[in-house]
Amino acid sequence: MIAAACVLAVFTPASATAAQLSGRVVNVLDGDTIVVLVGRDQVRVRLARIDAPERPAQAFSVASRDALASLVAGQAVRVSYSSTDQYGRVIGEVDAGGVNANTQQLRQGWAWVFRTYNKNPLDMALEVQARDRRAGLWADPRPIPPWEWRRAKRER
Repeated sequence: MIAAACVLAVFTPASATAAQLSGRVVNVLDGDTIVVLVGRDQVRVRLARIDAPERPAQAFSVASRDALASLVAGQAVRVSYSSTDQYGRVIGEVDAGGVNANTQQLRQGWAWVFRTYNKNPLDMALEVQARDRRAGLWADPRPIPPWEWRRAKRER
């Protein structure tokens, strides 16, 4: 019974943002990954809910990275998170001065909703609005989503 309660606690929405870290962004690796200096430690953070073009070769990857950099580079940020990925990156929501960087990347058209992990209709609506405005990567009438680009790269 205790084990079941522990498992339930881990997967409840209240625990979705159970932990926080704060620091300064010292590097923006791509449109959905940053490095945050927390004390003396550099922590890689993968922005939750979104998937941005892959660097260096995917179209719009540099522009997506630059858009994220304009929001967070050198800024103090607060990251709310509940997990890490297979690469050891913290998966989280990044707040920079009251602005959610994850949401901004969607709103500005520099990332897709990461459909494997995110079914949020509000995020889907932001993506559709960006596409309708031809914002960011949506200037291309048929941009290739990163998950398809990665799959094609693996198959080569």
